[in-house]
Amino acid sequence: MPAFAAPTATRRAPAEAPEPEKPLRVLVVDDHEDSGEVIGKALSSMGLDVRVESDGLRALRVALDFIPQVVILDLVMPGVDGYHVAQLLRAQRPLAAARLLALTGWSVPDAPTKAWRAGFDGYMKKPLNLEDLKSFLARHFRRPGSAPEPAPPPAG
Repeated sequence: MPAFAAPTATRRAPAEAPEPEKPLRVLVVDDHEDSGEVIGKALSSMGLDVRVESDGLRALRVALDFIPQVVILDLVMPGVDGYHVAQLLRAQRPLAAARLLALTGWSVPDAPTKAWRAGFDGYMKKPLNLEDLKSFLARHFRRPGSAPEPAPPPAG
């Protein structure tokens, strides 16, 4: 399932992407270490600066040092779940602007709404589709000085 669309009111304006010599910083948090590592390696292969954590509270400490621009956060984790970690991240001034992407392997009907209320910018189901992730990143980040994509010509 691709990331959910924001309601008519925009939550945050698209962020400026870092300069080319400074890759996008992404924190992946998944209690299934293999899953987190696979996602981390895929993101690293895209040229992103990636950290992977398997515990929500450890991830918060890493985030305060790393200051990620994107956090991919598993919702269902032992101890502190992803919803609570998202709220803790949003409460930290240097992390408040990070884009949060909820990730879950569980099919729960109200999960996207609950994720939105917890401060997430997107919601995806496992296994993570890299094309959907690339679309999420493209929607939320642009290179400084870049023009928006032109609209396709009208049909007919």
